[in-house]
Amino acid sequence: CSFREYKASSSLTLYLQLLHLAQKYMFKIIRHDAIQWLKSRFPSTLKEYQAIKRENTHFSQYKSDCFWAVNIGEQNSIPVILPAAYYACALMPVEDIFDGASTRTGELIRLSPSAQRTAMVFRQRLDFEKRNELDLLGYFKSAGWKCPHTQKSDDKGPNSEESNGAGSG
Repeated sequence: CSFREYKASSSLTLYLQLLHLAQKYMFKIIRHDAIQWLKSRFPSTLKEYQAIKRENTHFSQYKSDCFWAVNIGEQNSIPVILPAAYYACALMPVEDIFDGASTRTGELIRLSPSAQRTAMVFRQRLDFEKRNELDLLGYFKSAGWKCPHTQKSDDKGPNSEESNGAGSG
């Protein structure tokens, strides 16, 4: 079984080890193949990323794989995988971003402090964009909701004590 035949069913750990060896010994073809495999797992477009069938994203192994990808992408100058890897991390619970996740073998994989910061900034921007997409006020108004502050000012007529400055004083 050659490396190219074996790679279709391999794990992220194997590719990370191959990438490390390729970097160390300057094996360009192995580095290229490892990067291609990582790109297939962490593609550069959201559409391609969402098209990938994934195991349960709540499992610790999935989370640790994403952390590995961020760490490897940062350490080995593979920026093409970072947006999808950070996107996956940003969707995780905050505790996981800071505490890390365990692999099947029990090894704890954590993001570096700078990667944690980047994941949290990414998460914040995603949350901001999501909130901007939601027109909550429009949803409430379409359901017949009226702002209580607007109602109070509408209930006061032009001759009311509050509207002409008289009253409590």
